[in-house]
Amino acid sequence: MSPNPDPRERWLTRSEAALLLRAAAPHLRRFILLSLYTSTRKSPLLALRWLPSIDAGWIDLERGVLHRRGPGERRTRKRREAVRLPRQVPMQARIWARDGAAHVIHFRGRPVHSIKTGFAAARIAAGLPDVTPHDLKRTAVTWAFQGGMTLPDAADDFSTDSATLERVYRAHSPDHQARAVRVIERGGRDETG
Repeated sequence: MSPNPDPRERWLTRSEAALLLRAAAPHLRRFILLSLYTSTRKSPLLALRWLPSIDAGWIDLERGVLHRRGPGERRTRKRREAVRLPRQVPMQARIWARDGAAHVIHFRGRPVHSIKTGFAAARIAAGLPDVTPHDLKRTAVTWAFQGGMTLPDAADDFSTDSATLERVYRAHSPDHQARAVRVIERGGRDETG
């Protein structure tokens, strides 16, 4: 086995994401939406609260920010910086917050510690047996690059190092290798300056 295997490249199309959302239980739907909109990993999402917390992240609805890490949590290689929320998330989150639970993702008011069973059921019902929870993060980053997000913006927004983004995701950008293609098309002359 190679010491550095190729990264997994599975990401969802928008229609696959819609299928997964339709097949998911309500608490899992929250997880999927937040993951797709914020590219946040599973553990921080499951710990997410509505109010500031020392040991977990929270959603600041007034400022439109998802804090991925509580101030008392130690920093790790898996960066968990705060991220601004797209306008759709606070609108939906305000509805979710009305249920009165402390955790954003909960089942009958209790925090959800594992989505393994629910996610497996949803992916099978959606006809997507190869999809994993981490593929949602991959999907968010891929969609962003497909939409034209730049590498510096992606590194900041997704709390992922530039080298990983360059190696794994940048090929999805419509601008990826565009200059090289222009040079080749012009017979080796770069006329763009």
